[in-house]
Amino acid sequence: MSRLRRTVFLSLAVLLPVAVAVTVWFGHRPPRVARLLPEADAILYANLKPARLATHFDRSAPPRSPDFQAFVDATGIVPERDLDEVAFALTRRPDPAGPNGPVAYTEIFLGRFDSARLAAFLEQHATLREQYAGHTLYALPSGDVTSPEPRLLRVAILRPGLITASNAPTAEQIHGVIDRDRAGLFSGSAPSQLLDLFPEVPALSMAWGIGSLGLPFAESGHVSLLGFRLPLPADQPMVASVRSLGVLRVRVAVIAPSADLALQQSGALSGLLGVLKTMGISGRGTSGNAPEAPLSAALQSVTVQLAGSQTVVTAELPTSLLTRLVSRP
Repeated sequence: MSRLRRTVFLSLAVLLPVAVAVTVWFGHRPPRVARLLPEADAILYANLKPARLATHFDRSAPPRSPDFQAFVDATGIVPERDLDEVAFALTRRPDPAGPNGPVAYTEIFLGRFDSARLAAFLEQHATLREQYAGHTLYALPSGDVTSPEPRLLRVAILRPGLITASNAPTAEQIHGVIDRDRAGLFSGSAPSQLLDLFPEVPALSMAWGIGSLGLPFAESGHVSLLGFRLPLPADQPMVASVRSLGVLRVRVAVIAPSADLALQQSGALSGLLGVLKTMGISGRGTSGNAPEAPLSAALQSVTVQLAGSQTVVTAELPTSLLTRLVSRP
């Protein structure tokens, strides 16, 4: 064997295991935009590229409010077309009835857009500005702007194509995002909820949520959905995911502190599901028409199973249903 061949074989023998190890390591890590988020009670993530490919929702933008249309015109950012990945951190507020609402949101947006046009828009509309770690934080009034102390939305451009925003009462959360981004690609820093629960997310999920996902739907400490009170405390941890495998496979795992509680919750959810399925078959909407076929079929596909201390709810949704949902205002 020539010296050149020996050198090539030795190099491959050394580099191939390293390449495999790096690939496996990255393959099991949460998406970077999610790792940038601050500590939170729940985390949501969506990769919009496969959804855009499956539904083409970027070809027909829904009607927009005048304020949002003004933002699109000034910045050139068309979310349906330009956003690729989004991640949200949900943080419970101590006073749900307070001026900052029950939940604060910190967001990361990854996509393709003109950062200079966005910065000019933020500079024009910001009421406060702050410099932190080489970044400008723009504070814009949010919600009821007539309030004596309107809620602020802080926005920072981390770098071209990457934005963070937060409506938390202080700048602490958005500072944390900037600090994580500065730590670099190989940093092991990430929200504790992400480190604990992301291994439960099924592979190839284009959208997922972990943690206390019921917080935005909480009423009197319990989750309420579509007018029904679910037998779940608002702070109960869950792992929800959506995969596109010919159909949209939705999976929600409700994690109980004990198998006994999981058994109770599984039975209660199964009973509620039975009622909903019966209504879906025989009920009629407010207009007197029979339930829509795709929605009714999706409802009939829902199952509830008990798996140790978890209650697992699954459903299969036709892609056509997603297309119709994302095309509505």
